[in-house]
Amino acid sequence: MCARRARGREVGELLVLRIVSNARSSIEPERLSANNALMREWYHSLYRLNVPLPLCIEGIWICQESLCSARTHITNRAPTKTLGTSPFSSNRFSPSLYLFFFIVLICWSLFMIVRAAIRAIMRQLFRKTYHLKCDSTVIVGFRLNRETNSSQLTMPRWQYENKNRSRDKRRKNNKLIRGWSRLEVGPFKIKCRFPEKILWLVRKLRNGGVFIELGEIESLNVRSAQKERHLRTAKDIYRAFRNDPFGFESYCAWLFTSMGYKCETTRKTADGGFDVKFIDPTGKTGIMECKCYSDQNVVGRTYIDKFTGVNAHEHAERMVFVTTSRFSSGAKERAAEFGIDLIDGEALGGLINELPLENEVMRFADITWQQLDSYYPPDVSPSKSYF
Repeated sequence: MCARRARGREVGELLVLRIVSNARSSIEPERLSANNALMREWYHSLYRLNVPLPLCIEGIWICQESLCSARTHITNRAPTKTLGTSPFSSNRFSPSLYLFFFIVLICWSLFMIVRAAIRAIMRQLFRKTYHLKCDSTVIVGFRLNRETNSSQLTMPRWQYENKNRSRDKRRKNNKLIRGWSRLEVGPFKIKCRFPEKILWLVRKLRNGGVFIELGEIESLNVRSAQKERHLRTAKDIYRAFRNDPFGFESYCAWLFTSMGYKCETTRKTADGGFDVKFIDPTGKTGIMECKCYSDQNVVGRTYIDKFTGVNAHEHAERMVFVTTSRFSSGAKERAAEFGIDLIDGEALGGLINELPLENEVMRFADITWQQLDSYYPPDVSPSKSYF
């Protein structure tokens, strides 16, 4: 018995024992064919000691990798192992480890599904509150601090850039880094990696009467406008917008928004015969026609008749006609019959001068596509569809 134990210790010193959970408790010598006498001696010594197979042989293949070849068949499985590869040294994981990875995968999948559902619900709540639709790149969440409404723009940049901020083509895998541009309005906290989408939301919300503090670039525009008292008369307005009629429509919408109206400009083409749709401070709906004309181009009665025909379809409670020019006597008579408010160049200048200078220069706080593009890398441009 002592010799047997000594032999067992001797064999144990040469073997690396490893636990295999799915092995049998014993193995017949006939199942293992060894080409080396030393390997057979080690194996038969271990077999005579009745070493259970859960403590299985690893040292044979470690010590005799270049000398031995074996083929092992365990129970009904018969994997063929070539010389130098232990049948017990393959990367096998325990069932508990497989279960752990499976549970992690399920939890991660559920997390992604729930997160996508919450984001979709938040976008729907924002749409119902402000009547603005956002795509999946805009992430909407709740915020606790609702004291102020603000926005912050983060411009994209290349990971490796040249001195002019363009892409360094010498670098492989050079990525365009897009940071989060943010908007906080009401109970919502919004972020997006595309600054032009945040600008679009800010513009739409302001046109709808929502106050949002100026961002960094907008503040620069306002300070620049404060140095020059722009557009204080009808002539100034005409010179600024004579080649940009849609800009004049936006200017009128901004002007009436500053007076407490909720205004929304129509499309550039097929606008339905009017330029601005509004709701006045008393809650009445209205439509507005805007004409940027010189003093010599007088607005006549035909314009008024056409405008009244449009309202026969729109059924607005109020109608406002704005021009930088003058109205003919016939136009004034026709407007009085249908209750149309006429604002000529002189009255328009009076409305502008009644506003504080801070409100007047807010018109110039808006960021144009050209200005936003100047903050982008030279080889990247923002989308024009949001301007």
